[in-house]
This record gives sequence, C-alpha cells and structure tokens, in this order.
Amino acid sequence: SDKKAIGKWGEEQVYNNLQVEYKKLGAITETDSGFKAVNASKEEFEIVWLNKQSDKGKGCDFVVKKSGDEIEYIEVKAKTQEDAELIEVTGTQWELARKLYEQGEGDKYFFYLVLNVGKETAQIKKVKNPTKLWKEGRLYAHPVNFKL
Repeated sequence: SDKKAIGKWGEEQVYNNLQVEYKKLGAITETDSGFKAVNASKEEFEIVWLNKQSDKGKGCDFVVKKSGDEIEYIEVKAKTQEDAELIEVTGTQWELARKLYEQGEGDKYFFYLVLNVGKETAQIKKVKNPTKLWKEGRLYAHPVNFKL
C-alpha cells in the first residue's frame, strides 16, 4: 500500500505540473478524466489522466492530445529519494514504448520520474524515448522476465 500511495502522489504531482504548464497556453477546463486547454491559435490540448478514477493498465498514466491526435504518452515513476536505483517497468509499459519506437514515434513516450515524493524538494525528471536510450546504451535495464 505504501508503493501505491507513493505512485498516486507522484501522479498527482505530474498532473499539477501539467496544469501549470498548459495554463501558460490559456485557460484550462477540467474534465472527468483530466483537463483541456486552448492556445491562441485555437488548437485544443487535452490531458487525459488514465488512472484518475481507477488503474487502467494501458502502458502509461497520461495521454496528451492535440486537436484529437495523441502526441505524448507519460508513464509516472515515483520514488522517495534522488539516488539512482532500478525502477520497475511493467511489460505493458515497455511494450508501448517499444511499439512507438518501432513506428518511428518513440519521442512521444516519456517516463516522468518524480523524486523525493512527499517532500517539498520533490522534482520531476523527464526521460524521453526510453527504448532509444536503451538501444544506444544510455539507459540501463535489468530484464527479469522473458516470454518463451
């Protein structure tokens, strides 16, 4: 349950951070699953928090849409400290990141790593296109499960 509470806190931090970021475009409107924002060019951005009501297990926690097109997928990982450590990534999460990479859209997938959960010093570190980083040897992964 501590793990779930840490994860929920991290998702709330990311949601609040996204609201601050998108308020810069213009007014935001709350929705049942997140919020919408419209910029000066009348482009609509929708931030969908997939787990706002209950855990969906879709491979990411947030989907960002621009004029209806999915432009970003965010998976939140939260931890109580800043030190480097192995973070669990589910098969569903990694498969979505891999699939996007294979389709030439890997830059749409992000891990938002929330450090120092529950503290005033909490911060968010963004990791863009983790599959590419892994293939380039810039992201360490320790596989534990294989489907044979």
